Amino acid sequence: MVRRRKCSTAQAPGKRLKEQEPVQSPMNVIKRLLFFACIALLYLILVPNRLGLEPVRSVSFAREIAPPSEWVLTPPVLDEQGMRAGAIAPVLPLTPFRSGELFGYLDGEGKIVHLEPVLHDVAYSERYYLNFESTPEQLAVHAPGGARIADLEASGYPVAGAQQVYVVGPSQDKLKAFDLDGEELWRTRFSAPITDLDSAAGSVVAGLLDGSVVYIEPTGELHGIGPDAHSEIAVVYGVALGPCGQTLAVLSGLGPQRLRIYRFEADEEGGETSLLHSRSLERYRREPALVRFSSDGRALIYEHGRTLAQLSAGTFEGFELDLRGEVVSLAFGGPLGSNAFVTEDNDGRRLAVFAPNWDLVLEHELGEVDAFVAPGDGCFVVGTGGVLLCIALEAG
Repeated sequence: MVRRRKCSTAQAPGKRLKEQEPVQSPMNVIKRLLFFACIALLYLILVPNRLGLEPVRSVSFAREIAPPSEWVLTPPVLDEQGMRAGAIAPVLPLTPFRSGELFGYLDGEGKIVHLEPVLHDVAYSERYYLNFESTPEQLAVHAPGGARIADLEASGYPVAGAQQVYVVGPSQDKLKAFDLDGEELWRTRFSAPITDLDSAAGSVVAGLLDGSVVYIEPTGELHGIGPDAHSEIAVVYGVALGPCGQTLAVLSGLGPQRLRIYRFEADEEGGETSLLHSRSLERYRREPALVRFSSDGRALIYEHGRTLAQLSAGTFEGFELDLRGEVVSLAFGGPLGSNAFVTEDNDGRRLAVFAPNWDLVLEHELGEVDAFVAPGDGCFVVGTGGVLLCIALEAG
């Protein structure tokens, strides 16, 4: 269940007829029906559009993209030496997905164009992926379809950026950056283990266990931000970079927990980060928190306690949603500007779909299975229990 704070949706209960009351005549019943029909028509005309530019007319939840019995694993693409090989494909409207122990890609028509088992975990973007073992000594980059693009001379855990691959070392205090040809761009070592990492436009922001934050330019130049002096306990729980790669958000600390937003400005001396906004949070988390900018950079979404909050990146105003459970998957900016997420608690997982103003459009119980949601081509792609579904919102 999801409850939007400071917004009452309670309705006055209707009066029940007593058994001894006389039965109304058919004419009175018809008059009542016509009266309520007029009220409903006025409501549709006068109430503002619930989805901004295009309201939702219908929600389709039943379309199964492909039944699991028809899923076929993609065969390896081999070169003359028997190795997977190939060049990265041009940018295509492909949607990466994961469902249980399988992951793959969908094309614009919802067809599965690539599918393979997850080894231990997988890092992927729209253009490439890395499927790796639990303790990888070497990492291979593949294009959708299985063609091998490059080998990375690094051990650790990969993070997929738009044009670069970042590898966190096994001790979690080292970071390397590679291009998609496998060339190392830069490497660095931090003062403490990494707790969260995000990248955009070639830049990186890393949150550390000691409460400090490091912003890294595409050239590998480092800029440090110290722990928040307002918090008694310094630790970073979540970080995010805006799409321009210059605006960064940090959720950190306890006693109190704080949200900070910075902007990096380059200059002749190398550049500096300036604080744009900060606030103390009434609710807090003692575990990694979801922090993410929208694709246009105009909004920031973050999680604190069992609350999901959205904040305007320009005015720093917003609102909060009370959640039942933890957010395990989020699709921010889907069809018609809608949003969706999957939450989990002791009763299982559930999917919720919202309008851009966060009015609830759909809520669905998913049960005790792994699940994810991602924005697809005109729909939300939902993977649950080995089944892949498309949730389409129709404007009208």
